[in-house]
Amino acid sequence: MKMTYLLSYDISSNKRRLKCANHLLDVGAKRIQKSVFVINARKPIANALYSKLEGMKEMSDLLLMVRLDTQNTAHLSSGYGFPFSVFQGKDNLIFI
Repeated sequence: MKMTYLLSYDISSNKRRLKCANHLLDVGAKRIQKSVFVINARKPIANALYSKLEGMKEMSDLLLMVRLDTQNTAHLSSGYGFPFSVFQGKDNLIFI
C-alpha cells in the first residue's frame, strides 16, 4: 500500500543539495517548497529513498522524512499552493 511521505532537508553545499533535489524529482517526488518534497510510495521504496539520501549528505546536513497520516486529517496548505489532492484522493488534507 502506498503512503504519503514528507521529505525536507537542510544541506549547506549547493552541489549536494542539487543532487538530492534532482534525485527526489527523478523518483517522482513533488516539490512543495525549495527544500520540501512529498512522495507517494510503498514503505520499502520510501526506506530505500531515505537510505540513498542519507548516503548523499554530510554530517552537518539535516534530512527529515515523515509519513503523513492522510486518514485522520482535515486540511492541507503549502507555501506554493501545491495540489495535494494528487496524493490525497478525496478531501483528506494535511496542514504543513
